[in-house]
Amino acid sequence: MVTNKLFAKCFVKLVGAGLLVLLTLSSLACTPASSWYPAGSASLADHYELTEAGSRQLVVITHLANTGASAINRSTFTIHAQTADYDYYKTVTSDLRIVPGAAVYVTASIVYNGELETGLVAPLVVEAFFE
Repeated sequence: MVTNKLFAKCFVKLVGAGLLVLLTLSSLACTPASSWYPAGSASLADHYELTEAGSRQLVVITHLANTGASAINRSTFTIHAQTADYDYYKTVTSDLRIVPGAAVYVTASIVYNGELETGLVAPLVVEAFFE
């Protein structure tokens, strides 16, 4: 008799635990996998020009923010700068880990072809990819 009661209690707990696992799994199944992909934004935080060792360059500071639910382990973004003589594009990759809700700043420079070149407009972050 004691064995049957003990068996019944264990069986009820085991079934309850199994149901809890099934409910948990089913709730996770309702969340699309794409919601766990790294997501972020990249925007221009600041920029300036300087001449160093005889060459003129543009220094760009980019703000990278994690807007998703998963950590970002690598960010790749492209900067576009324009002078009177040339259009410049630079792709930058950052391996800084960005946890959800956090942000980092990444600095990159573009060396101009001519010593007298100067930017016409503020540089742009053309596109960004997060992984």
